[in-house]
Amino acid sequence: MVSFATAQPTQLISGNGGAWADAPLPLALARSSQPAPGAVVESIVSTNQYGFMMLEKDSDGAWRVESRDRRGQPITACVLRGAKTRCTPETLP
Repeated sequence: MVSFATAQPTQLISGNGGAWADAPLPLALARSSQPAPGAVVESIVSTNQYGFMMLEKDSDGAWRVESRDRRGQPITACVLRGAKTRCTPETLP
């Protein structure tokens, strides 16, 4: 998950169910990092553990995004509201 401090929408990528795990994204970026012109990253949550992602819409219109390992145990839980996402925990093993 990549959430931006600027107006770009959150990017969710679930690719941890295949046969080969890539390295996780970097946990920290310089404040001046811009993956695209004008896009400033606010937070990144990434893992290379095998698992899956679930999305559920809450009654208030926000989305609950859960990442779980291959045994179904939680890795992280996020709330996606509008274009912004907050996850707990944000730093994964």
